[in-house]
Amino acid sequence: MTKKRIKLYGVYVTVDNSPDQQNGKGWVDLLNNYITYIAKREYQCFIEFNKVEITSSDDILSLTDFSDTSILAVLSEASLASEKWCNQFNAKDLGEKSINLITLVKEPLISSDLPAAISLHPKFDFYLTNTTSGEAISTEDLLSPKYLNAFLLKIFDLVKVLIESDINPPKTDYKSVYLALTSHDLAAVRDNVRRGLIQHGYKVLPEIAYSRMTNDLENVMYNDVRKCSISVHLIGKYYDNGLCDTDLSMTEVQYQVALDYHNGLTKEYEESECPDFTRVIWLPERDLKVEEKQSRFIERFYSEQNVLNRAELIRSPVEELKDIIINKLTEDLSLNRGYKEIESVDERKSVYVIARDEYNKTHEKVKNILQSNEIDVITSDMSLNHKDFIGIHKQNLLCCNGVLLLAEEQDLLWLRSKMNDVHKAYSWGRNSAYLGVAVLSASIDQLPEDSTYDQVILIHKKNKFNAGILTPFTEKLE
Repeated sequence: MTKKRIKLYGVYVTVDNSPDQQNGKGWVDLLNNYITYIAKREYQCFIEFNKVEITSSDDILSLTDFSDTSILAVLSEASLASEKWCNQFNAKDLGEKSINLITLVKEPLISSDLPAAISLHPKFDFYLTNTTSGEAISTEDLLSPKYLNAFLLKIFDLVKVLIESDINPPKTDYKSVYLALTSHDLAAVRDNVRRGLIQHGYKVLPEIAYSRMTNDLENVMYNDVRKCSISVHLIGKYYDNGLCDTDLSMTEVQYQVALDYHNGLTKEYEESECPDFTRVIWLPERDLKVEEKQSRFIERFYSEQNVLNRAELIRSPVEELKDIIINKLTEDLSLNRGYKEIESVDERKSVYVIARDEYNKTHEKVKNILQSNEIDVITSDMSLNHKDFIGIHKQNLLCCNGVLLLAEEQDLLWLRSKMNDVHKAYSWGRNSAYLGVAVLSASIDQLPEDSTYDQVILIHKKNKFNAGILTPFTEKLE
C-alpha cells in the first residue's frame, strides 16, 4: 500500500538554490515542485517538502525528530566547502539515528571526502551531462525541451524510492552490478541501463561518479568491483582521458581494475570453485566515428587475448543489453535449467521455426524435411502487428519441443533477441526443457561464445539441401 503522506527535508546551502534568470526559481525549488507534482499525480501521495537552508553551525539535523521522515541532502562543491553543512552530516547523533537519508549529487564533484552520514546512505547522481561537450547541464537548461524528459526520469526514480523504500525493502540476496562509468556520449545510455537494473531490484555500483581527485582511486574502484558478480563496460566514441595521475581514461582504468580482479580470482581458486564474476563489454556501432585513441583501446580487445581474457563483447540495442545482463544475473542459462523432461515420448514432436520473411524459401525446405521426419512445424506470422505477433510467439515457445532459427551473419542482433526470448520462455511459464535448439545458417561460422548460446547447435548450410542436413538437430528430438 502506498503511503499517502511523506514528510521530507531538503538540506542545502544557499548557493544551491540561487534563482536562475529565466524563471526566478532555484535548483531546490525546481526539485520541490516536481517531486510534489509527480508524487501526487503518479502515486496519489502528498509530499510535504521542507526546505532547510544551512546558514548557521547549529546541529539542526541532530536535534530534529526525523521519525517517519526522509532527508534529501543536496551535495555539491559548495556544500562540501561549507563547514556548517558538513557538520550537519558529521554529527555523531545523526549517525546513530535510523533515518532515511538520500543524497542528491547536484554536479560532478572534484572533492572526494564525504561526511560520515552521507557515505553510509544511498546517493544519486542528479545532474545531466551534455553528450557532446561532457559538461553538466545548467539549472536554466534543465527545463528546456532537450533535457526536461531526462530530468523528469530522475525525479520519477527518486519519488519511487521515497515512497516505496520502507514498503518494499530491497532484496538483500540480489546480486550487485558494477556498471562502469563511461564517456559523456553514453551518459544517457548508462542511466537507462542503471534504471532498468534498479527496477529489477539490483544494486548498481558505483552509486555516484568517482571524483577524479579521489585518493587511491583504483583501490576505491576495486572495492566496488569485488562486491559485484558482473561488471559491465559501455565503450563510447570518446576516450575522455585526464585522470589526475595518468593519461588513461576512466573507462580504461575501470576495465583494467575489473580485469585484474578477474585474473586474481582465477589464480586464487580452482576453476570449479571460482566465484562467479562475469565481464561484459558493450561496443559502439561499427559505423560510429570513434576518436583515434578510443579506437586503439577497442582494437586491443581483438588483438590482445590477455586484454579480453574471457570477457564477452556485445553489440546490441540498449534494451537487449539490459536483458542480457539480467539473464546473466539470474539462474544459469543452460537450456536444461533443471526442468523436468517432456513426459510423453510417443506423441509427435513439434519444432518452432523462427525466420525472417526473406528466408521463406529456406523456411519451406526446412518445413518439408521436418514433416518428412514426422515432426510438426510451428510458425509465427511475421506480418502481424507487434502485439499480436508477441502473443503467438510466446505461445509457440511455451508449447514446442524444439526451436530452429534461420539466420545469417547480418542477423546476429536479431538472432540474439530471439535467443533471449527462448530463455525467457521459462519465466513466461514453460515447465520443461527444450529437447533441442539449433541455428541454420550459410554464413555464420561460429556462434558467439557466451552462455546465451550454450548447447545451441549450429548447422552449416553450405551446400544444397538434403534430407540429412537437419539430422544433428532432429536426433535431439527423438
